[in-house]
Amino acid sequence: MSLRALVNNAVDLAWDVTGDLKTEMYFKAASESTYDPTTSKLVEKVETTPKFFGFLEKLSDNYLTSAGVAPAVDSCAIMVKKKDIPKNYFKFDSIVVHNVEHKVINYTDDGYIIRFIVSTRSR
Repeated sequence: MSLRALVNNAVDLAWDVTGDLKTEMYFKAASESTYDPTTSKLVEKVETTPKFFGFLEKLSDNYLTSAGVAPAVDSCAIMVKKKDIPKNYFKFDSIVVHNVEHKVINYTDDGYIIRFIVSTRSR
């Protein structure tokens, strides 16, 4: 068994034993806006993904962004298994948790788990 397979199995096992700590969520992105001449309004196309499970994590108060500055909004982290989400996850700009949309601020990917930093202020 390779080291990668061993780590994948350990991540799967850790995810399975967490039970009710996991929260159901999905990605959302506004694709494009088009003008509807019959209603005289802009129609926004929204793209979503199937639901997946992740963990909410409170960030410490001294968290800094990659630019080295404190974020202007309240934020938290969401951890998800990389193999449970679409490969093009980076194109989505928000994550919906408990029917509340949170803007993705930043993310880190270690190959197994992806940790998203999101705004806790809903849109």
